[in-house]
Amino acid sequence: MPVKKPWSLATFVISFVLVLAVLNCGNQKRKYLIPQDRFVDVLVDIHLADAIALNNNPQYTGFALDSAELYESVFSNHSVTRAQFDSTISYYSSRHEEFQLIYNQVSAKLNLLYEEMLKSPTEE
Repeated sequence: MPVKKPWSLATFVISFVLVLAVLNCGNQKRKYLIPQDRFVDVLVDIHLADAIALNNNPQYTGFALDSAELYESVFSNHSVTRAQFDSTISYYSSRHEEFQLIYNQVSAKLNLLYEEMLKSPTEE
């Protein structure tokens, strides 16, 4: 019958360090995520920036809009980086139900803005 070797101190320390490293990697990834409430606001502004860029006609406005510059403006306004945005998109892309809930909030906010725009008097 083989004799069981007790864990040596070195094996224990190495195992402990590996567990801490794995746990810390998970925390590092979450550090780059935008909190859900802020992420909703960022997505609302991203969609508004897209609408502005799509509806811009340089012939009438006198200048061309670059959607990349608009995105950077949105990120700056919300104090997030492109890397944080990309990481957050990647994170929620694998969590379809959570992402759907976020987009339900985005849609509700955009609809509210649209309704407010319809109510406000237009300038002529």
